[in-house]
Amino acid sequence: MKNLILFLCLILCGSTLNAQIPNSSFEDWDTTGGHLRPVGWDNLNSMTDSTGVVTCFIDSPGSKGKYFLDIISRVVPGMGVVPGFAVCGKLDPVTHYPVLGFPYAGRPEVFAGKWQFMTPGADVGFIDIILTKWNTIAGKRDTLTHTFSGRKRGDMAMSWTKFFIPILYNMPGTSDTAMIVLSSSGVSPMATSFLWVDDLQFTDSTTFLATETVPEKHDISIVPNPSSGNTTLNLYSASSGEATLSISDISGRIVYQSSYATKAGENMLPINTQQYAPGLYVVKVSTEWGIEVMKMVVE
Repeated sequence: MKNLILFLCLILCGSTLNAQIPNSSFEDWDTTGGHLRPVGWDNLNSMTDSTGVVTCFIDSPGSKGKYFLDIISRVVPGMGVVPGFAVCGKLDPVTHYPVLGFPYAGRPEVFAGKWQFMTPGADVGFIDIILTKWNTIAGKRDTLTHTFSGRKRGDMAMSWTKFFIPILYNMPGTSDTAMIVLSSSGVSPMATSFLWVDDLQFTDSTTFLATETVPEKHDISIVPNPSSGNTTLNLYSASSGEATLSISDISGRIVYQSSYATKAGENMLPINTQQYAPGLYVVKVSTEWGIEVMKMVVE
């Protein structure tokens, strides 16, 4: 498994030109080969689902649209802990090594999107971006950039958060092929490490920041998180209204649901976590401005 993770970070091949990340908002899914996957992306479900365990899921709601990509590291019988992987391209069905990227013509400054994640203990998940171009003179593929972004140990983002990964180039030129690797874990995977992603894009940093500075209608956080007792959902709202709070366990079973009248400004909604078994929970808050989904950890 360690060799697979390291191999996923190597240079990959592709051809022709395009300037889009396939299915970048993860709205389109299929069951090619009998294995659930987001269209344009591949994962390790074909390797693990015969055991009844999968590490790549369709989940809802997304940061803007209906769906998002949910990958999680899980214990697989006979395999140990298998990281959640998603590769924009294709994996070999036998070796599970990447064999194809996707056409991409460009030289972007930033890889950006929305994410939620948790990496417990010494685990370190990552995002890997590889842009290459075919060298007709040398007859080989040149790597313009291999940008690796590992998250900090024990770090977490428990609500949808914008991320920006600067892309650093080691040679001039415009790419013709790209590969994006998303992993919930690093070389020492731990069960329950997860990564949610949505709304991915290659872009110019100035353009992206200019279009993403619109003030949010509300802001939501859970403090403390993780919690070993009572915790509080803090909701800042631009106006009065109503918020519906639901809490589900990792299997999707709703363990709590209630509605609250909210006022303009700060709202504090108490959550008694003492009644829940230790583990990972999904907190969903619905308001007139939309739906916010966060992870909550009970210790």
